[in-house]
Amino acid sequence: MIIRFSPADLKLVSLARKPDPMWEIALSLHVLHKSGGSPDFGGWRGFAKEVVKADARVRDCALQLGRLCPEAEYFPDFLTPVTATHSLRHGIQAVSATPRELMSTQFSRTSGPRGRLRADLCDGDEQARRYLAGALMTYYNALIRPIATEVVACAEADWAIRRQAFQTDGLAGFFRTFPAEQLRWQPPFLHVRAPECELDLGGRGLTFVPSYFCWGQPAALVEPADRPVLVYPLVPGVRAPIPAEPKGDALAGLLGRARARLLTALDVPRSSARLAERAGLAPSSVSEHLAILRAAGLVRSERSGRSVHHALTEAGASLLGAQDPLGERPGSGLAATPR
Repeated sequence: MIIRFSPADLKLVSLARKPDPMWEIALSLHVLHKSGGSPDFGGWRGFAKEVVKADARVRDCALQLGRLCPEAEYFPDFLTPVTATHSLRHGIQAVSATPRELMSTQFSRTSGPRGRLRADLCDGDEQARRYLAGALMTYYNALIRPIATEVVACAEADWAIRRQAFQTDGLAGFFRTFPAEQLRWQPPFLHVRAPECELDLGGRGLTFVPSYFCWGQPAALVEPADRPVLVYPLVPGVRAPIPAEPKGDALAGLLGRARARLLTALDVPRSSARLAERAGLAPSSVSEHLAILRAAGLVRSERSGRSVHHALTEAGASLLGAQDPLGERPGSGLAATPR
């Protein structure tokens, strides 16, 4: 890939401090469904496969998402929307709002099995859109959230190295932190080891985003975007291996796994039936767990006609955000000004 920078683009480069949760979902799917890659992924892959084996809902989500997001030179850009840099919830909302025509166009460029879900999404089926949103959240909560603290810590170590180089020698210093075979700066062109294409930024700038699960070569949005994004692997040596048995989700340790699943499923207010479906729990047990969460001041419930809708309280939202440093909101980065 060759990226052309104008003088205006050089003033519009920004360096994100944390990974983007939507990119981590997509790239971790590639790690999960292949056997190669860095040995650093061995522990996480073992952990993930145990979870997938034990939980039919997670297994189905991983399978369906893997079909939509194959490991190839191209996978649909709408699965990693630029607006995902706000939070996991905003990213999933952006995916759900993707126009049917854009989904169809991008899916037509992918290889691999088509599957019923892909066909239904291309047909504009609303149930398929709801399933996709739920699958993304379920996959993240089961396989990414338990290691979010470790992922962010590795990204912070990468950030410290890149930031020092940037502050010392501007963008040229930042670019030199990458192996030459991954990225090479020859003003006004940035040569990137990525699928062959040319990208003229045209005054839109470029955002660099680190990724724990990116391996071998950077990844980029191929379709035109208001704010192009280049996702890159961490500096060699800072990606700490995830053990086969991660420390786990502290929220589950605090509240119990079922109540933690309910809390994380309340990314938006939901009825009892929708909440049970999203959390993968029996409706009878949901009522009992919600009563405990209400008593703890973490959830509020309101009746609307025949339905009861539930939402996080401020305390519940704060607790949920504190337990997930990756999915809630990436940290602030640097606006890059060239030397």
